[in-house]
Amino acid sequence: MAWRPSLVRDECGAPAYGGLPRCTAELAANAYAHAPGNGSVLWLAVEPAEVCVTVYDGNLTEPLLRPPSLDAEGGRGLRIVEALADKWGTTPGAPLGVGGAEGKGVWFSLATGGA
Repeated sequence: MAWRPSLVRDECGAPAYGGLPRCTAELAANAYAHAPGNGSVLWLAVEPAEVCVTVYDGNLTEPLLRPPSLDAEGGRGLRIVEALADKWGTTPGAPLGVGGAEGKGVWFSLATGGA
């Protein structure tokens, strides 16, 4: 089967797809900006009841929700994820080559409306 952007939307269902691109972009941008080393890995898991995205990087430091600020250049990404996702969090460890035990995963999940 060839990859197409609507494939994920079709599998996830409309309720989950609304926040999926934005939350994924925020986590990927955070990994790029804040994690040193060998890049990052994005993992997408589509289940009947939810879709979960995890971005792994080589930095053990957990992300922090910053207080909102109108004049700060950054710091809104996790607030956006918190607002759009049903759940989000972190998990220690990352795939080998990205950080292994020295890395972490930051994830979010969205309900699909499926069984």
